[in-house]
Amino acid sequence: MSSETWVSGKPVKSYLSGLNLKGKVVYEVVTFRCSACGYLDSYALSRQSR
Repeated sequence: MSSETWVSGKPVKSYLSGLNLKGKVVYEVVTFRCSACGYLDSYALSRQSR
């Protein structure tokens, strides 16, 4: 199981980590699946500053 995130603003490349997240607002994304039809619905729930 993995954890997805959404970051506000345009992506800024970083040599070591791929993306520079310093000073960006990062949201944890949670996805729910309907057990009857398989429909996926994603929400950015919790806010974290980096």
